[in-house]
Amino acid sequence: MNKKTGITVYDFLKVFWIRVMKGNFPLRSAAVSWILFFSMFPFLLFLFSVLPHLVYYQEIKNLLFTQLLPQLLPKHVSNEVISYIDKTTALQGKRKVNYFLILVTIFMSSNGIQGIINGFNVSYQDVYVKRKNSKSRLISIVLTLFFTVFIVLQVFLSYSTSIIWKYLSNVSFLSKLGQFSYLINYFTVFIFYFVSMCMLYYFGPNHKKSRSTVLPGAILTSVLFLLTVIGFNSYLSYFTNINLLYGSLGLVMIMMIFVYINVILMLVGYELNMSINYTKNYEHVNHIDNNRYINLDKQ
Repeated sequence: MNKKTGITVYDFLKVFWIRVMKGNFPLRSAAVSWILFFSMFPFLLFLFSVLPHLVYYQEIKNLLFTQLLPQLLPKHVSNEVISYIDKTTALQGKRKVNYFLILVTIFMSSNGIQGIINGFNVSYQDVYVKRKNSKSRLISIVLTLFFTVFIVLQVFLSYSTSIIWKYLSNVSFLSKLGQFSYLINYFTVFIFYFVSMCMLYYFGPNHKKSRSTVLPGAILTSVLFLLTVIGFNSYLSYFTNINLLYGSLGLVMIMMIFVYINVILMLVGYELNMSINYTKNYEHVNHIDNNRYINLDKQ
């Protein structure tokens, strides 16, 4: 029991359950997924404009095509993704960077983060919160750039890890450790996703929050995401032939379903954080005055 508020674990779970059940998840998830899905294409265009200019690009590209993507995605899906990336990066090449195009793609890519933030803000039912559109857009752009840098670092980390495992495989008594390299990839993906969720939960929503309140939701969402990747991979590999039935259209369908599921996971993690925040401020919430409007720019 929380001695300050008189909230028990049962009360907390009840609050969390009510928020999830009455949070209009299907509609919110569908709306955010739609925006996020269509923002992926300008984001990929921006990412593929940057990749060819990286150091050790060819080595990283080979690692991405031969190890990372095949381990994270089913074979027929990874083949489609690899083919798309290969064709796109081949068209981009190392030609002169079009800075105007990059600015446009960054702006359009930030629509996905903006949609996720709006999905979070709908959940904050106790107080209506306002933030200037320019400030909200700036946060979305900064988070988009952060995720881009983080993805590049993830690729570099995978490349460095592959070199280390290759060296260890030549050492007799350490050669068997190379069989567990895929666990390192899953672990780095988990860390990447966890840090990304912490950033989204902390900087995204319009209301004030503490660092400690974003961790439970980020951990829950990251664990569920990893289980979803493994389960989704297994299902597509062994229980369905969607790619044979629909061809390239099947890849789009798979991506939309995957995005939809992960948006639900993000919202569930956020509702967990909001439930914790509610129980910590139970007395304040129950004695809130009639002024239900907060302008963060004045605080």
